[in-house]
Amino acid sequence: MIRRFSSVLAVVVLLLLAAPVLPTRGEGAAAGSTPTDLCTHDRTTVEYYFDSPVYRSLDERTHSVSGRATVVTTCAYCGTVLSAVVDENARQVKRHAFVRGRCALCGQEGAPPRETEVLLEKAEEPELPETREEQFSAAFTADDLAGGEELWVLRAGDYAPAVVLQPRRLGAALVPGQVLQAEMNFTNEWTVAISLEIRGEDGETAPADPGLAALRVYGEKEDSVLSFTYQGEDAEKAEERMAFWMDYSGGGYYQLSPFPGNGAYEF
Repeated sequence: MIRRFSSVLAVVVLLLLAAPVLPTRGEGAAAGSTPTDLCTHDRTTVEYYFDSPVYRSLDERTHSVSGRATVVTTCAYCGTVLSAVVDENARQVKRHAFVRGRCALCGQEGAPPRETEVLLEKAEEPELPETREEQFSAAFTADDLAGGEELWVLRAGDYAPAVVLQPRRLGAALVPGQVLQAEMNFTNEWTVAISLEIRGEDGETAPADPGLAALRVYGEKEDSVLSFTYQGEDAEKAEERMAFWMDYSGGGYYQLSPFPGNGAYEF
């Protein structure tokens, strides 16, 4: 009897060992897969790590950083390093990081361009109330823009994203009867449709020069990284761009990126 029981027990143990292991809740369908195996790496970030960076002032606003650098491309979703390539002659152009009238990186003396914060007016009754959008807009004439400071920072209430303009140069592009129409329509704190258009008396519109504007997002941590997804008016596919930290007002920090153009942004 004992031998028979031992034989049965041995058979049961062998069956249990041979049985397939069922995936637990949250595991992928592929055997042995990990979250990084399943990621398609559709969104990437690129960082330059200079061995001995050399900074040279280019003008009152920018400096270059050059030298031997490791260029690392990383998946923004899963964190997988996709490539790490050494560039013997890497070069980037960045804005000065002024601290008490002097760039902390290249030593350029001066002061940041003078800025004026301009608040856009909130629409009391949105055109599309079912979307629950908060809509902000303002129209500026050539005279309005000509009298502005070096930079205007367009803000929409307490929302973090802002648009930085060079008002005098934008105003110089207007002809009599035209206005610069600025709009920022938010569906939530970090999703916004931004539009900068030149509008004539006949109602015809054309996009303003995106090279005279930039995106800015305020933050608290110097070492944070922010990316955003931009869907242009005529684009079929979203475009990924990186923003980078800048110093302002001798103590606070913001992220700045070139303005790709009118479209929808997800931060």
